[in-house]
Amino acid sequence: MLKSARRNGGWILVPTLLGGAAAAMLLFSVPLQGSERDFDDYITERGEDLSACLEELPELRDRGLGLGMGEGEQGTASVPISRVVLALDASGSMAGLIGGEAKMDIARAAAIDFVSNLDEEIELGLVLFGHTGTNQQSGRADSCRGVELTQAIQSGDRSALIREVESASATGWTPLAAAIEQAGESFQPSEVPGEQVVYIISDGEETCHGDPVEAARQLSESDVRAVVNIIGFDLPSDERDALLAVAEAGNGVFLEAANARELQSRLSDAAQNRLANQGALSRTQLNTDGGQAENALSTSSMLARSKLCLEAATGRERLGLAGWALEQGLDSDATSALREQLDDRADSYQSQLAELEAEAERRRAVADGVLQKDLDRTTDAFEDTLDD
Repeated sequence: MLKSARRNGGWILVPTLLGGAAAAMLLFSVPLQGSERDFDDYITERGEDLSACLEELPELRDRGLGLGMGEGEQGTASVPISRVVLALDASGSMAGLIGGEAKMDIARAAAIDFVSNLDEEIELGLVLFGHTGTNQQSGRADSCRGVELTQAIQSGDRSALIREVESASATGWTPLAAAIEQAGESFQPSEVPGEQVVYIISDGEETCHGDPVEAARQLSESDVRAVVNIIGFDLPSDERDALLAVAEAGNGVFLEAANARELQSRLSDAAQNRLANQGALSRTQLNTDGGQAENALSTSSMLARSKLCLEAATGRERLGLAGWALEQGLDSDATSALREQLDDRADSYQSQLAELEAEAERRRAVADGVLQKDLDRTTDAFEDTLDD
């Protein structure tokens, strides 16, 4: 007669009869790998699908825009510019002469040419600043308040705006920061940096105690995402850096013009190509920054979900072990052996998660590199147009 006892610590205790009439009973042990069988049983009954925690690698943004730059009159707009505000300095220093001609007269002529050559579909507005009061201390307060949107932003017919330019006269001080703020009020929230542009023509730095650098930065970083470009006209050498800083803070371009021909050329270039080229650069910057941020988020989110899933699932497996072992009648040694196997199982999946993380980060670096290369190429192309 053969009977099986309850397995204990991976062994089966079997009572047997020997010698026919001899009524002697002997217990002996037979190894049956019970620990492994306990583990298989537990995973089958209570185990979690840990493989489901290791998510598929996310789709990444890895396509550049490949935008080109227009050159000369044959250039084509890669990114449409929607709105432009021309801000014209009418401070007293603009009455100074260059080659026998007043700077204000030169600026008016160049501005009118710029306006006339700008695509009529682009909405255009005009801000005059420093055109009230006087350039004496007695007229300073009035002049520093003299910032005015003399022509509301609109597309189509430019005749009214041109008349405003023609009537501008050089008078007072230079409230540059207030002019930037006034120009920004004409813009609308936008998802595309650079499609709304301020072009400032000025012959000097802020003289009304404003902070044009901060005004330009706030406009660029606001929801309108505008850029602030400055054409420094016949600038004193010690004021160049101040206007350069404004353009840089506004994510824009600083250009210099020493005479009528250069000013005409700078504005003509802006009307024909530079706005479009700057828009192309801004759009590429947005695609790169947004794409890299999206890649980082999707990669980190996938890895975080996988990590939390594994921790929760393996935790539930460990938590349920004691009750299951009691139901099965396992002793402490068998339960401990089973717990070690669960730990090994968890470690194995953690190793797989580490491999997944390494591959995910490698793929993200490759995708981000493609986007960065596109931005670097576009930036180089844009800078080349500035050197032409």
